Amino acid sequence: MSLFKTREFWCTRSEDDEYFDQNSLIVTRLNTESDFIVTGSHSGVLKVFKPSSEVQENKALSGFKPTDLLIEQIIGNAILQVGAGRLISGSLNFQIAVLHSRILSIYTLSTKEGSTEYGTQNLLHVLYEHHLKRSAANFVIGPFGGIGNRDFVCVQSLDGLLVFFEQESPSFSCFLPDFLLPSPMSFVFKTDSFVTCSSNWCVESYW
Repeated sequence: MSLFKTREFWCTRSEDDEYFDQNSLIVTRLNTESDFIVTGSHSGVLKVFKPSSEVQENKALSGFKPTDLLIEQIIGNAILQVGAGRLISGSLNFQIAVLHSRILSIYTLSTKEGSTEYGTQNLLHVLYEHHLKRSAANFVIGPFGGIGNRDFVCVQSLDGLLVFFEQESPSFSCFLPDFLLPSPMSFVFKTDSFVTCSSNWCVESYW
C-alpha cells in the first residue's frame, strides 16, 4: 500500500476534430517562473496554456479556467511537432519551434498587459522560417557542439536526411546510414551526441 496519492491538478479537452501524437505537446518555462503547455495538432491548431488551479472551500481543486488558454492560433498546415529553445541569435529567451511537412517555423510569445486580468493580450509572432526541400518527420533541439547559451535544430526527413540549422542560418546536412524509416531522435548534452533507433532494431549514437 502506497503512502502517496495522486490528484488531478488540471485538465482540459481538445476539440473532437483535433488529433495528436507523441510530438504534439511540450512543457516549457518560456522565460518566466511558470510552466506553459504548448500543443500543436495535426489539424494545424497551435495552443499555449498556462495551467493554474486553486483550492476551493470544499477542498477541491478549481481545475481549468478559460484564462488558462493564453492563445489559440489556427495555422492551417498540419503540425508534426512542437519544441522550445533559445533559437534567436543574441537572445537568451526561449522561442517555440513548430514543424510542418516542408516548413520549420519559429514563434515568439509576447504579452500586452491590460488594466484587468481579462485585458491581457497574448500574441504569437513568426520570427523566421526555414523551408525544407524534403518532407519532414521530426526534429530535435539542443546546444549542439557544447554551446550552452543557444540552441540549434536538427530536422529528420522521411528519407533519412538530417538537416542542421544554427538558429536563423542553415548549417549542413547528412544522411543516416542504412536508413529505412524515421524513428524518434534525442540529443544527449553530456556526450554531445544524437541517439536514434535504426531499422534493424539497434539503438545508435552519432556525434
